[in-house]
Formats: sequence, C-alpha cells, structure tokens
Amino acid sequence: MIKRTVFLLFAFLALSYAFSQTKTIRGYTLDLKTREPLEGVVIFCASSNVTATSGKSGRYKITVPKTATELSFDFPGYQTFSLDLQRHPKYSGQEVNLRCDSCDGLALPLKKNVIAIAPVEFFNLTTTLQYEHFVKPDISVGILLSPFYNSKQLIYQEPVYTGLKFAPFYRYYPWRNLRNGAFLQLKLIGGYFELDDISYHRIDYVISISDEFWTFGFGLAWGWAWYPYKKMVMNLSLGFQLFPMKSPSTITKDGQEYHRGNTNLLLAIDPWYFGGPGSLIEIKFTMGGIF
Repeated sequence: MIKRTVFLLFAFLALSYAFSQTKTIRGYTLDLKTREPLEGVVIFCASSNVTATSGKSGRYKITVPKTATELSFDFPGYQTFSLDLQRHPKYSGQEVNLRCDSCDGLALPLKKNVIAIAPVEFFNLTTTLQYEHFVKPDISVGILLSPFYNSKQLIYQEPVYTGLKFAPFYRYYPWRNLRNGAFLQLKLIGGYFELDDISYHRIDYVISISDEFWTFGFGLAWGWAWYPYKKMVMNLSLGFQLFPMKSPSTITKDGQEYHRGNTNLLLAIDPWYFGGPGSLIEIKFTMGGIF
C-alpha cells in the first residue's frame, strides 16, 4: 500500500513538473486586409518541433516549452509570420494577421460549396443546375444537370428532345482570389433521351421517327469566376464537348434508304450538334451562392 502511494505521488510530481515546464498559447489567424479567418494555417515551434493547425474560425491552440523563443505561422500564398515569444512572453488569446503574398492582398474564399443555375445556355436552349465542392483552394469537383422536356433547337424546331444530361466535372484554378479566378474544366457526360420527329430524307421524300437511347461523352472548357459579394458567385465558360447522338444515320423503309439530315448545306448540319444536347460548342453563364 505504501509503495503504491509513493508511486502515485511520484507520478503526480512528475506530471506537475512537466506541465510547469510548458505553456499553452491560443489565438486567431486572420487575413490582414479582409479580416476573414484563415483555416489551415500551420503553427510551428522549431525549438520543440511542435505543430498545430488553425480551425474553421481561425482559432488555434499550441502547447510549447516555456523556453520556446519563436512561433512561425505558415499558409499557402501568404507571407510567413514569426512571433517572438521573448518579446511577448504572455502572448495568448490575440490575433495573428497574415499578409497575402500571391493574391494582391486578398484571401481565397473560405466557402467550399457552390450551388448555381444557368437559366438558358447559349447554343443549347436548356437550364443547367451546378453543384461544386472545393477539395482544395485551387481544385474542385462537382456535377452539372441539364433536364430537357419537349425541347427544340432554335432554328430547326426538330427533333423534339426529352431527357436528362449529367456531367461530373473536375476543375483546376491556376489563379483564384477573393474577387475572381480562372479555371480549366474537364467533364464526363452521360444522358438518356427520348427523341420525336427525327427527320430522314431521300430526294424529296421525308419521314419522321421516334427513338430513345443512352449516350456518353466528354468535354473541355475554360472559364472565369467572379465573387461580387461575399456569398455570391458567377461563372462564364466557353467549352467544347463530344456527346454523340445514337440514333442511326440511315434507315431503310420499303426497300429505300433514308438519311438523317438534309441535302441543303445549312439544313445538313445535324440539329443535335448545333443547338441540341450534343452541341459541339458550349457557352455557359451561371449565377449562384457559395457557402
């Protein structure tokens, strides 16, 4: 019993001594200009090799030896800040303001999710919904959803499209700050469609059929993002896509071949690839919120 008491007393004294040789420093990390809290700032004490990271509200806590002389605050795109603990021995609970070095004094938007809508796409008369999630400040993933219901191409008015087009995408922002940014986008595309009034021609004869199919493709785009207000985002992108129509190019009826399209040069352009779901050129303007 005596040995156990002595052991516990010794352990208590050892822990007390250990804690008496350390101190805990708390505070906040903020952007110097915008006063936005910075999440993910690395706080490092070189003398003890102790590291901590600031949380969502910019808060941090780090326990270092009382003999520690300096803390460094490091965040991508910002100037490293060094805190002299000898000049400020009781420093705790205060702010650390970091100066942005690579984004003209502007912090990256801390919000990580975007929900936006393209009311009407150019060359492709449909509404598109967009969800985007930032996995890193310069990398995002998301999905585009474009429903079609009895939709028609602006010039040809045929065929009539009904279906859903979905496109998971990956975006890389080579440049982005609190106000705007530029991105490159790669997307994979899939969709299911029902088409009515598909025209097939043979000399002066025309027949129309209906068809339904799944189709898949891919697309590339270059775009620009604006953040005019704290919780608002706008995107403008110009892209190319390859999203084929799966209806046959030729059908046979009564022993005669009919071809999709027209012998007229203008009308020979397939509506699917010019103003339809498979438009080769895409121009999107979206507006939404970032949170």
